[in-house]
Amino acid sequence: MKKFADIFLVFLLTACAVFVSYFMAEKAVKTDRSAAALATVSKVAVTERGSDRELLVENNKKDYHFYKQDNNVILVHKGVDYTFENWSRYIDVEKPELYFRKLDGDKKDTIIIKLVDDINDDGSYVYGVYALTEIVRENGTIKYKVNAMTRSSSKQIVDENVKIEISQSKECKKIGYAALCYSFQEMAYDRKTGVPTGYYNPFHTLQDENGNYLTISSWERGAAEYTVEDNGIFVTFPINIKYKETSEVQQAGFVKCMLSITKDSKEVFIVNQTMSFKPNMEYGAYRYDYDNKEWQSVWKNANKSAGGDKVIDYIQYDATVASELETDDFSKNSSDLNKLGKIVVSQDGVKLYAKKGYKFSQKLVKRKEYSLLLTLNNVQSNNYDVAYTAEISQSDKGAEILTIKFDQPYKRDNISKLKINFGVK
Repeated sequence: MKKFADIFLVFLLTACAVFVSYFMAEKAVKTDRSAAALATVSKVAVTERGSDRELLVENNKKDYHFYKQDNNVILVHKGVDYTFENWSRYIDVEKPELYFRKLDGDKKDTIIIKLVDDINDDGSYVYGVYALTEIVRENGTIKYKVNAMTRSSSKQIVDENVKIEISQSKECKKIGYAALCYSFQEMAYDRKTGVPTGYYNPFHTLQDENGNYLTISSWERGAAEYTVEDNGIFVTFPINIKYKETSEVQQAGFVKCMLSITKDSKEVFIVNQTMSFKPNMEYGAYRYDYDNKEWQSVWKNANKSAGGDKVIDYIQYDATVASELETDDFSKNSSDLNKLGKIVVSQDGVKLYAKKGYKFSQKLVKRKEYSLLLTLNNVQSNNYDVAYTAEISQSDKGAEILTIKFDQPYKRDNISKLKINFGVK
């Protein structure tokens, strides 16, 4: 019996030891699981600020750090996270650019991010700008108001604020006008010339295969692009012109406006007197600046003799218009210039007087193979061709006169140089 009791006691102690071992192991497992759970929670917090966030752009000096997390953008500033939704889905296809600018006289910097807003069919990127305005609540906490300047928002920003009118000169179909004002203003035009009386910039219209200038029928605004420059945010978009005589569309130039944000941060607006139109270089033209004063400059040929064939089909001559009368030896020029008796330039154009017995090539006039390259004083973009039409007539003495009209009248004081071409553009 005692032997049985001893055996039972050993068995009981063994069972207790196993149970205690199991309990301690189970407790250890639960503790480990609990610790693992706590570690996971802790790790998630770290991960939100780390491994599952993609750093987009940052400025360490100012302590602004932008991350992408899932479909959101996270701003971390002074240890505080700010979450933004519904930003561009292409935000990480190219590294965004981070700027700080004082907009329209603001004393405090606006945070500006330039990023890829859209992708064109050809794979090129369309850029947008997100402007963050810091707002301090009454309790001292900070929130950010975001104004998105993107392709989709350009209608509200541009079309509802800017009035653009495209017109054509009444006196010269070569010149088109892009006039701009605010949407609440009215455009005015000179009744005789058709020149806008407010802000405008001219451009040269398209020509057909015979050199005739086409008639503007309509226009449309191209897709807007947003840029950040040293003095602020700008929106730029092309002006596309349609014509009655052709299906070809002319991208005549670009409108550019500076943007800012209202004091309450609710709206983006166009800064006063920053709207401008700049034609593409190949369509460049001079602004109308005629003062209604007639003038004339004459160059007489000092060489009375002439030679060669009787057809004038190649002339190149550089002239100034500072004086009313000059004498020059045209024979020093390698072109057909010596076949001319004189050249007369006025506010309306150029007249080339042939010596008796010489004739201008009619086919060159018909093909419009002539140009008047004008250099104006104090104008950055020079040497636009300002020739419009040409015709051949005869003087009272029977000598031929080639008249090449300017596209618009010009003041003598504005002209620093004139290059006359016939038989060559």
